[in-house]
Amino acid sequence: MSECQRQVNEVLSLCNRVGSLPCRNAKDRLCQSEMAKKVANLMRTLLSLQNQCMTDKGREYIPSRLLAPHIGKLPMPEDYGLQELKELTRSYMLEMTVGS
Repeated sequence: MSECQRQVNEVLSLCNRVGSLPCRNAKDRLCQSEMAKKVANLMRTLLSLQNQCMTDKGREYIPSRLLAPHIGKLPMPEDYGLQELKELTRSYMLEMTVGS
């Protein structure tokens, strides 16, 4: 197993663990959502480094099928969740147009 794949597996495990952290108060929820945002960015970066990104007019994107299952598990604030959904939708639309 390559170093990059090992790191991806560790971040996937981290996605699951962040989602299962107990939150007893607002401060806990804030910490959990900040960790979720960092893990989402880390997942996107690792998948990019793993050379699974595609290009469209000079812009790189990661196939939505790779990100969606993991991003969806992360407990994020509504505004950040909407931003992630927008990016996933953009990636999906690019896949549809590039694949055609």
